[in-house]
Amino acid sequence: MFNLQSVLAKREIYFHEDDYCQQELLPREALAFADAEIKKIGEFANAHRAPDGAGWTDVYVRQKPPVTFRTIGMTKENFGTIISPHLPPFDLVYTGYSSYRERCRKAAAWGTSQHNALFADWDDEGIIRMSGLSSSTQMKNLSSPQAKLSQPSACCTHSSTSIGLGAILAS
Repeated sequence: MFNLQSVLAKREIYFHEDDYCQQELLPREALAFADAEIKKIGEFANAHRAPDGAGWTDVYVRQKPPVTFRTIGMTKENFGTIISPHLPPFDLVYTGYSSYRERCRKAAAWGTSQHNALFADWDDEGIIRMSGLSSSTQMKNLSSPQAKLSQPSACCTHSSTSIGLGAILAS
């Protein structure tokens, strides 16, 4: 049976403010940097593991990438055009903490579920400032043969939460 309410329902997604850019998406041009940084993070983690094995004795602050979507001038329209054929867009994006929620008016998200999404936000000129994945998104889901992108600036991940480089979305 046809349900008009379900047809008109907006897809909404929420991310906790602590999850912002825990997994950052970078242009393909930053791949060598991301590979090197992930290696440094792994070496640092091994060198600073607590003697009892519960945690670490120091904190590694990851370096800023040399190339971002902002530095190459990627617009929200171009970003959406590249991603939308592979992941459906969400209509509304919210963030917050605890019971507080706020709509993100300069952010968009694409994905198959609340836990498998790509986010991007932009400045007043519509240039992408930051892009990332929801904290539980697996890059393998975004890098299937069907999701291969041929646009000039595809992506690699730069994650502070994992010691592994996600798949490249373009070859």
